Amino acid sequence: MSLFPDDKIVNKNIHPLTKVDMSKSIPKKCAKTFGTSVESIFEGALVKYQYSRLRDYEGNMLVISKPSVDWSPYDFLVDNRLLKIAEPKIFKIQVKSTSNDKSITIAKSTGSRFNKSWERYYHHYTEDEVDIFACYINNKDEWWLIPQKLVGENTSIKFTHTKFAGCKNNFEVFYV
Repeated sequence: MSLFPDDKIVNKNIHPLTKVDMSKSIPKKCAKTFGTSVESIFEGALVKYQYSRLRDYEGNMLVISKPSVDWSPYDFLVDNRLLKIAEPKIFKIQVKSTSNDKSITIAKSTGSRFNKSWERYYHHYTEDEVDIFACYINNKDEWWLIPQKLVGENTSIKFTHTKFAGCKNNFEVFYV
């Protein structure tokens, strides 16, 4: 059974189940699914890194928590208090992804649910909301863990900028 019957003229840009115009920017339902998947990839990458450090911390691990609400400014809390390091901290992590290996948008919101517009607007995250941006470049399978203090009020990051040079695949940031 075809989703696009031959006997009718069908706009193939309209998704047959969601009725969303797929020719526009990524529809919210697709973006939400993809974003959730990238969050899972981050959690897996962090757990994998932890296993490489287990002996260093006598089997103690980072505690990873995820908010139960969708509207939280951060996607994860990473708690390093069990590691018994000098200044323990709970980090607020915002996960972002891109296939562009030069830059990424780290805007707080990218659409309006009130007027059902896919027009983009940008608002920066504050230091109270996020400690680290975990930016995933999906076509290279690499993470950039960028502290919010390096980002400031910017709504985008250029990976080529020298101040981010030490942030590539730097999961060690949770152990300091």
